[in-house]
Amino acid sequence: MAIYQVPVADPVASATISPHFERWAIGAGHAGWTIGWRDGADPWQPDRRVVETYCYAMLPEDFLDNPLEQLYWRTDLVQMTRAFMLEARRMGIRLAVPQGM
Repeated sequence: MAIYQVPVADPVASATISPHFERWAIGAGHAGWTIGWRDGADPWQPDRRVVETYCYAMLPEDFLDNPLEQLYWRTDLVQMTRAFMLEARRMGIRLAVPQGM
């Protein structure tokens, strides 16, 4: 499972952000990932709002004993994260860690 957080301010919410990542979500879906969106808050800074994108995939039963399968999913996760970051940059969304963290 992977969770990406996008910092937002009112009135932006998951319903506003998710359509902009539609192309990314389709690609991740073709690779076997299931994608979902939810509104959230930083547990250490409740006034800081985020939109979380959660991604998960069903892994084979022998995943922990199969190094090739682990390598595939590790590489796939890196590629999916890179694509998410590029899509955010294309939209002008800054994903840097906020000051003071």
